[in-house]
Amino acid sequence: MTFARYGATVNPWVAESDAEHQGDRRRLGAWLIEGGARFAVAAPSATNVYLCLFDDRGLERRHTMTRSGDIWRCSVSDIAVGQQYGLRAEGPWDPDHGDYFNVNKLLVDPYAQLVTNALDAHGLTAAFRLDDPQQPDETDTAPFAPRCVLVDSPGPEVLPTPLLELDPKNLVIYEAHLRGLTMQHPEIPEELRGTFAGAGHPVMLNYLNKLGINAIEFLPLTSCLSEPFLLEHGLVNYWGYNSLNWFAPNLTYSAAARAGNPLGVFDEIRTMVARYHQAGIAVILDVVYNHTCEGPVTGPMVSLRGLGNQDYYRVDPADGRRYLDSTGCGNCLQADGPWGLRLILDSLRWWALVMGIDGFRFDLAVALARDPQEFSNRAAFLQAIAADPILRDRVLIAEPWDVGRADSIQTGAFPPDWHDWNNRYRDVVRDFWRGTPGQHAALATCVTGSRDVFGWRHQGPSASVNFVTAHDGFTLNDLVSYQDKQNLANAQLGADGSDDNRSWNCGVEGPTDDPTINALRLRQMRSILGTLLVSWGIPMITMGDERCRTQLGNNNAYCQDNAISWMDWADAPNSELNGSSLQEWVRHCLQVRKSLAAFTPAQYEQYAVHWLRPDGHPMTDQDWSDAAAHSLAYEISGTPDGSNVMVLLNAWSQEVPYAAPLDQPWQQWSVLLCSAPEGLVLGNVLRVPPRCFAVLQRR
Repeated sequence: MTFARYGATVNPWVAESDAEHQGDRRRLGAWLIEGGARFAVAAPSATNVYLCLFDDRGLERRHTMTRSGDIWRCSVSDIAVGQQYGLRAEGPWDPDHGDYFNVNKLLVDPYAQLVTNALDAHGLTAAFRLDDPQQPDETDTAPFAPRCVLVDSPGPEVLPTPLLELDPKNLVIYEAHLRGLTMQHPEIPEELRGTFAGAGHPVMLNYLNKLGINAIEFLPLTSCLSEPFLLEHGLVNYWGYNSLNWFAPNLTYSAAARAGNPLGVFDEIRTMVARYHQAGIAVILDVVYNHTCEGPVTGPMVSLRGLGNQDYYRVDPADGRRYLDSTGCGNCLQADGPWGLRLILDSLRWWALVMGIDGFRFDLAVALARDPQEFSNRAAFLQAIAADPILRDRVLIAEPWDVGRADSIQTGAFPPDWHDWNNRYRDVVRDFWRGTPGQHAALATCVTGSRDVFGWRHQGPSASVNFVTAHDGFTLNDLVSYQDKQNLANAQLGADGSDDNRSWNCGVEGPTDDPTINALRLRQMRSILGTLLVSWGIPMITMGDERCRTQLGNNNAYCQDNAISWMDWADAPNSELNGSSLQEWVRHCLQVRKSLAAFTPAQYEQYAVHWLRPDGHPMTDQDWSDAAAHSLAYEISGTPDGSNVMVLLNAWSQEVPYAAPLDQPWQQWSVLLCSAPEGLVLGNVLRVPPRCFAVLQRR
């Protein structure tokens, strides 16, 4: 599958024409012109900027760029696609005031669309040192620094397919690591495993279609660097939350690059997206704009810091050596500044228009919405998204927190039309099913869309992205198999990763051959997934949870590019923890969800919800305050299809008998879902088995 490319006359993703080079004064990056190429970079505080071109032997040729306002430009003749280049910048070296210009450091163009040669541990160490805080390090990083590549960019005038227009309330998201998804898939050719082409293989599309998924959310796909600490220990930043450049795809995910054609990565991605669209699946990209791989001021200088530390990062005005960092990663992008904000918007448009991406999940989104230090739902970043005719119609998902401040958690505070990861939902569902007493009242609000959190937005329950697990933390299997994290493989003596796991190992720590324990764990996973998949809001399943995937208790596997993190496609046929069995349960739950309007209301008040006591009578205030309660039952009525639906959740270790609702004997109901293998018997009293989730429909 191939796509048209644009020449030098059309580039709608930046909304300007190249005809006669009109509009070049606003354009950034590198692009082809007749007889050569043109380059432009924003470096307001620099005194000189140089374009550095490299030949096949690695020899460097410098061109002095010309300043016009805050932008530096130059045109070079007789160069073509594939030309490697970088930037160098001169300016003040004044760490006390936040300036770190150093012409010895080769820098990545923030607008480069292809970047090669990621730094190794030695290169990262040499890229920037503060041995003498008064003098810049003189080590030239060109021999091992990342290089930009001039490309004939794929054009947006022919999108892979039209943007999928899915009603948010009907979304079912599958969060996946693109490489880990297919690295061990036996039916995908070995040369395609772990790549964009592998993720778009018909085998994967058929799998997700049969499961009932209509949106896949990939962890970051853009170029990144691994931290020196990880490289020194033989590890890498597998998740990719350490961004180097927000345009350039990660070439380690490209089958074309593996075959010696890195320029083929663009068609490879567009083909993957087109195939997902043809299968009815939206593609959402996890984007990391809150910080970069340059880390603290003692970290590597590879791009933005060398082009203008104060122009791109939030620097403490009282101490230039300190960032106003709410990311926990060493620095924080100045998303309320003109150049940081423009960089975000332009790269988002690139992925939306050129690559056909349907939506974005913003990592640590609160850090982007600080204006400049306090969170505001009218921050420059949020207003710019709302005003952008391209981006405002994409699916917009916030990770609604950052770290280290009193206002770091802002779940429910983002503007209308945003969807928030619901951390409260995660915690409450985990607590309820592990048997924490008195969770039934909190659970009641969570399974009906968390109106107490999102009701002000007038968006309905789809404002909430419900999840119980994510890439960060235990897998579902580990959630029911470990009390404590097992992170020694991360080479940090087990100090990394959260200690607030709200997990229950069902009586034995880690894997076991005990069939009773394994049966209980499977029952717990079925109940948790069932709760998630019928709750009001957008459900998100983490890759492999439907197949009992384990990370062996590692709840921070960001540096494990191996079988710990990869999807395991093999079944254990003689174990109760059989992936195919749980996979079929998820498929069945999603079929029920999609077949009944009761589980996808557009507004909170659209349907009636009746909360029931075990005696069949309505719940009272006293019942809601019962700290010993472990069960919940509710009926949904008033739906367009005229069906009444009953949901029963019993997290207790004993069965709970439920009398039928008034004038509705249990014999008039049909069992649609039941997580307990012994099932339900519809008699005068319905005995809900221990640790059981069930859905019934009134005939």
